[in-house]
Amino acid sequence: MEERPAPYKPGSGHLRPIDIAHAATRADRSLDKHYGYGTTKGGISPIHGENRKKGFGAVANYNSAEAGLRAINRGETKRGIGSAIHKGWGKTVSQMPASEPKQSQRLALKRKAYSELPKDEQEKDDRIGKSLREGPEQNRGRSRHAQNYMDYYRTLSPVDKQTVHSEYATSKKDNPHWTDEQHLIRSIQKATQRCVPRRFPY
Repeated sequence: MEERPAPYKPGSGHLRPIDIAHAATRADRSLDKHYGYGTTKGGISPIHGENRKKGFGAVANYNSAEAGLRAINRGETKRGIGSAIHKGWGKTVSQMPASEPKQSQRLALKRKAYSELPKDEQEKDDRIGKSLREGPEQNRGRSRHAQNYMDYYRTLSPVDKQTVHSEYATSKKDNPHWTDEQHLIRSIQKATQRCVPRRFPY
């Protein structure tokens, strides 16, 4: 008899500000290594106000890291992670006053989708994504229940993964109050029921 997916249980995990800050600091150093931007003195802070005092770069790296880690936790592709990082950076641009240096150039880039960015800009987002994937933070903030589902997701075929992504988008639209973890679990459950029956790894 084929085993059914486990019943849905709401997840309670979340990314901690300190984990995001550590990931952002790693991204900050990666960008400096390749582009010579300089690094934020003392590293990126988990306190938003402290980053605002240090300027655009510190806030942008924090927002980009948060968006990127959430995309990694959702099981997004490299392109999906880059897109999320670009949106996190764009969130920072929206928070800056019009008098901020380079604001007009940043606004022009913010209005573009990741796929429309120049190759050198995509490369920056991809470098941040690579630095995030190399750290331990992507598995923090998930309950063991959600981690089991994520481990299972990695075994799916590309077609099945695409179905999961579609279900995830529908879940976000239908249940905007849910957490990322809740959307993740529900979308994998629904997608794998729709595809070939499988066993979950527990």
